[in-house]
Amino acid sequence: MLDRDGWAGVVLIGIFICGFYLASNLPHPPAAELGSGFFPRLLFLVLGVCGVTLLIQSVRRKDKIPLPKVNWRQVVPMAALILMYAGLLSPLGFRAATFLFLILSLLILGVRKAVYLISIPVAVSLGLHWIFVNAFRVVLP
Repeated sequence: MLDRDGWAGVVLIGIFICGFYLASNLPHPPAAELGSGFFPRLLFLVLGVCGVTLLIQSVRRKDKIPLPKVNWRQVVPMAALILMYAGLLSPLGFRAATFLFLILSLLILGVRKAVYLISIPVAVSLGLHWIFVNAFRVVLP
């Protein structure tokens, strides 16, 4: 029987399989050195390794960790927000959609300090945009 970490490992392995497959089908522009699928495939590979590690640790563990109670008041809005984010990437662009996604995510997770609600989304959205454009040479929407 799997415990909390085992089920987390199974979910991460599933995300790895689906995400790696989808990222492998991203177009590879001739001007880009690494291509638009390199970074997502790398992240999904890391998730897959983490998932396998969690699954192995869970199977070897004698004292199983029980599954926690699910906070549906956070899970359902976050799932809806992820879908909304995916739908808004093209019309709003990466920076604006990511900024909005992060503010709403922080609110759903209980963050209420204005300094965090502004500084974290600004830093993450601008920082990720800079990394993709300058380091990976990938044009974002």
